Amino acid sequence: MSISYRVLDSADEPFLLAFIRGLSAETKLKRFLTTQHICSSRFVERLLKADCSLAAIEDEPGAEKIIGLGNLQDLGEQTCEIALVVSDNYQRQGIGSHIAQELANYARTTGYRRIYADVDAKNNQSLSFLKKLVGTGDMSVTNPGEGAMLSVEINFQ
Repeated sequence: MSISYRVLDSADEPFLLAFIRGLSAETKLKRFLTTQHICSSRFVERLLKADCSLAAIEDEPGAEKIIGLGNLQDLGEQTCEIALVVSDNYQRQGIGSHIAQELANYARTTGYRRIYADVDAKNNQSLSFLKKLVGTGDMSVTNPGEGAMLSVEINFQ
């Protein structure tokens, strides 16, 4: 199996739609915080309009298949939001960590000072890779309201 990483564009919409449809309900809930209305072309178009959409691609003979996706979205004031998801069969193989690191590097080199993420408090996997992104920066985790969502902010030095 060969995995490559590349930025997505509008021509990738059908591949991204197939990727999302192939995710388990649990993975969809962890990433999108819902399982409803995320398999529509409109939803996929929004993902592709992020400031940076980076995909992990499994290069199969005669075809490419998206197996992971990360997005950065500009929030203003040198802050961006990061979000990512990896296909169930490819989780815990370093793919999400690689995507997150590439997006963090992109954020640093393009002038962002902070990365923000909303994370389910039970999603230890996401919290773990966010901690890896801190590097020379610092990370704060808050629970802004009632419920199981955490707000994570990473500040670059």
